[in-house]
Amino acid sequence: MQPTPLAPSRAATTLLTTSSSDSARGLGETIRGAGYQVQVVSEPTVELAAQADLQLAFVVTSNAPCRTEEICSAIRRERPTLPIIVLGPDVAPIKLKLFALGVDDYVLDSFDRLELLARIKSLIRRHWLSLA
Repeated sequence: MQPTPLAPSRAATTLLTTSSSDSARGLGETIRGAGYQVQVVSEPTVELAAQADLQLAFVVTSNAPCRTEEICSAIRRERPTLPIIVLGPDVAPIKLKLFALGVDDYVLDSFDRLELLARIKSLIRRHWLSLA
């Protein structure tokens, strides 16, 4: 049995999509501080989601939940196994709809930094294991 390849965290590229520059700055700094590469975009495209080195999509909900649904659906359609984490408010109907669309995790706006990084690491590790 061959050892399972686990990507070093520095090789993991995270796509952070958000309409808020304040959210992007704070989250980007948190994720970068843990050694991940981060691309921050306000309008993700299919081309961005299709990038081979992309290992996680992090979507921050906006004031328009339907836009978050569109983004997550497009990412899931283009990259069926790419982990998706959504950051948003504690609103059950929104969370349930996003999980039905294939979102892997939903983190509340009032997240704990260390817990968020643990969730990111776990999803990236699981993604790499599925590719082995």
